[in-house]
Amino acid sequence: MAWEVIYIKADRSYQVKQDQVLMGDVLHIEAREELREKIRKLPLHRFENKQQRVVISILSIIDKIQKLCPEALVENIGESDVILTREEPEESHWLWNLLKTGFAAAIVFWGSAFTIMTYHNDVGITDTFQQIYLIFSGTKHQSGILEWMYSLGLGLGILIFYHHFTRKRMEKDPTPMEIEMNQYENDLDMSIIENNR
Repeated sequence: MAWEVIYIKADRSYQVKQDQVLMGDVLHIEAREELREKIRKLPLHRFENKQQRVVISILSIIDKIQKLCPEALVENIGESDVILTREEPEESHWLWNLLKTGFAAAIVFWGSAFTIMTYHNDVGITDTFQQIYLIFSGTKHQSGILEWMYSLGLGLGILIFYHHFTRKRMEKDPTPMEIEMNQYENDLDMSIIENNR
């Protein structure tokens, strides 16, 4: 008797809008077309009441598939656990969202400005500018050009470093912010999986 092999692959995390989640909403399935369609229609999970998140082991998914196709061999080439998160339908509160964004932007702006100023005060940037001005001009430092150029260079350096200078990306590599956000999402997913075992 020849075993039929079914390959399944699932990512670690999915966001769904519906209460009833089917295998086809989560799995990438490689098998005969008729078998693939049967598996895609299998129920995977039903969110009840206020349940927002569930962790499903790939073993339970394989078990459901093997009950449907006992003669098949199921091979998982994806994650060992799948996180399903149900998204609530979003109501449009554009004014509230605008206020929250403005508040967060103000905190980040003033916090960053304060941090930069205290750092420059600690390292004595004013004394450094006076020394540089004296070395190159031979006269006492007057406020102006060095501070302006330094401030402009600092701002441009941040924009270029984070690749937010233009809408078009300068490189295909992920930005440092994208790397940090990806690392945060991975850590969050692993914590959710560990807490649900």
